[in-house]
Amino acid sequence: MKLEIVSVIAFICCSLFVKSSTSAFTCDQLDRWKLPYYRCRSGDQCILTRYECDSVLDCTDFSDEDHCQTEHEVNCREDFKDKKTRNGEPLQSFPCQDKMCILGCQRCDGFRDCADNSDEIGCTETEVSLRPPCN
Repeated sequence: MKLEIVSVIAFICCSLFVKSSTSAFTCDQLDRWKLPYYRCRSGDQCILTRYECDSVLDCTDFSDEDHCQTEHEVNCREDFKDKKTRNGEPLQSFPCQDKMCILGCQRCDGFRDCADNSDEIGCTETEVSLRPPCN
């Protein structure tokens, strides 16, 4: 009985500090914890300010990245510089129209990877269906 109570308490405590897969929390949570946060445009979601303009879409409405062109240009240059695939080939990037960068293999994969969806513009159904997944 004692072990069960300790396990439940440990689960509750730990789950409060584990980052969600999208880095998003309720604004009330971050306000309570007195942490600096960015309120997503949708208003129902907040992220820690360190996740704003980091070239990762954390807000479900993508508002954490849509005003960050200068930061994205730097990230595009630096994040892919001298990077290699598992096969030792240079890692290719794709610059979105909003200056954000994604992996080149994410272009025409049928998923919106750029906040502005520019990675899917002009793609044919054949390109999308034949695109191998990123590895």
